Amino acid sequence: MRPVEQRQETTGTPRVRQTEHEAQANLLAVLRVCMTGKLRCSEKTRRPGAATVSAVAEVLDGGDFSRDEAIAAFAWPMLLQEAGGDWEAKGYVFASPTGGPLSPNTDYHLWKRLLRDAGVRDGRLHDARHTAGTVLLLLGVPDVIVDAIMGWEPGGAARMRARYMHVTGPMLRKVADQVGEKLWGYSGPN
Repeated sequence: MRPVEQRQETTGTPRVRQTEHEAQANLLAVLRVCMTGKLRCSEKTRRPGAATVSAVAEVLDGGDFSRDEAIAAFAWPMLLQEAGGDWEAKGYVFASPTGGPLSPNTDYHLWKRLLRDAGVRDGRLHDARHTAGTVLLLLGVPDVIVDAIMGWEPGGAARMRARYMHVTGPMLRKVADQVGEKLWGYSGPN
C-alpha cells in the first residue's frame, strides 16, 4: 500500500496525493543538493538556514506541502542530519556510512556474505560480471542496452562483449535447430 497524504487546496476540497514515488525522488534530489555542499544545518540550532531551505525547495518533486510555508524543504535537511550527522558528501558513488570511501575489502566481505546467505556456490565478485553479461546475451538484450548496463564505452564495447558474454551449449543448439529448420525443415530432436 502506498502512503498518501491529504492536502487542502484553495477550493477547500481535500486532494489525495500519492507520496511514495515523490518521497523517493525527493530523497535523491536532496542528496544531490547535499553533494554540492549547499545543504547546511546550524551547529547551534541544528536547523537549516534560509539558503538551504531555498536550495531544497527548488528541487522538490511536486513542490512543498504548503504554498505559504516551506515545510518539506525545511524538514528534508533535518531528516538527513538525523540519519547521519557524521555524513560528509565527498562524491563517492559507493560510500561508507559517513560518505567516505569504502574499505577496499568491504565489497569482498559483503559479496561472500550474500553468496553464503543465498546458498549459492562460492565465487569471485568479478565472476558476477561474466554471469551478468551471459544472462543479458541469453535474454537477447540489444548490444547498446548491454553496453549501458555493463558500463562499456563505445568503441571498446565489442571487445568487452567478447570477453564477458559467453555462448552456452544450449544457445548453440537452439541456433543450429533454427538453421536446420530453415534449410531442411528439420529442427532437431527437441
